[in-house]
This record gives sequence, C-alpha cells and structure tokens, in this order.
Amino acid sequence: MPGRGHGVSGLLASAAAAPAQQPQRGGVFRIGVPDPPALDPHLVVNFLPQTVASLAYSHLLRFPAGPEQTSSTDFRIFPDLAEKWEYRNPTTLVFSLRKGVRFHKKPPVNGREVTADDVKYSLERFWTKSPIRARSDPLQSIDVVDRYAVRIVLKEPFAPFLNHLASAAHTAILPREAEERFTRRT
Repeated sequence: MPGRGHGVSGLLASAAAAPAQQPQRGGVFRIGVPDPPALDPHLVVNFLPQTVASLAYSHLLRFPAGPEQTSSTDFRIFPDLAEKWEYRNPTTLVFSLRKGVRFHKKPPVNGREVTADDVKYSLERFWTKSPIRARSDPLQSIDVVDRYAVRIVLKEPFAPFLNHLASAAHTAILPREAEERFTRRT
C-alpha cells in the first residue's frame, strides 16, 4: 500500500536500523527438509542421506570444511581417520590410522577403538554392496598391515582415487557389529 512504509524499501529500512547483534556459539540449527529414508552410507546414495551421514561418520580422508576451506573450488585432501598416507608405488597406498579414535559410546560398539579391520570391512562392504560400487572398480585388494595400518592396492594408477575416499559419505568407516546387530536377515 502506498504511503504506509510496508513495502520492500520499508523492510530494508527497518533491517538497517536494527542494532547488529554479536553472533553466539551453540544452539540448534534447523533445516526444513524431510528425514532421510535411511542413513546407511554404503546402501543409500542420495543427496539428503549422504549429507546427513557425512556429519555422523568419519572417513580415511576428507575435503576442507568451514574456515579451512578457501573457496568453493577448494578440493585439497585432508586426513580424517588416516593420520597420513603414502604411495609405495603408483598402485599401492598405505594409510596410517590415528590412534585413540573411538566409535560412539553406544551399543553394540560401546566406544571401542577404530582399527584397520574396520577400514577394511567398510571399504569392502562399499565395494560389494553400494549402488555406486563402480567407484571402487580400480581396487584390487585391501589388506590390514597391523592394527593401525591399511594397504590398498589398485589394479592400475587411478588419479581420482583419493578424491573418491574423501567424498561424501559413501566411504564412511562403520563398525561390523552395527550391521550384524541392526540389519535384518531375509
């Protein structure tokens, strides 16, 4: 309505006149989206479950997030569960895991430490069950070197392999006990 100050310019003027508030940490962040149909990152390949799962599961590697991300095209690769990784040759990578990383303090894992066996189990599970398992076509083998080291051998050099390990939640590291306890046998 003309002359009443309720148009867009009136709203902008009110917003400009409001005192700036200092941001505060904490609180609840709500997003108006439907609940994901499931949170198994190896079986459900969809933007919503992958986004939610990426907040709950760790990976060997990850991309930068938050303040460490320098731009929307920043795809540097950072360690996550892996403390470091090394190419032994063009097709063999060895990942050294962080010690002391634990699953949640909930059954069936009750806060037990994440080990190389969990990495092997998770990547092989993805390799065999995921609808996008073609991403693991370059894999030849996954071997546990010791409690905190995993060796991955590729069939041939494959440049995007580290990106695949860092992307979204498809390569999340899960405990075998969770699948054994919560998956229905049919």
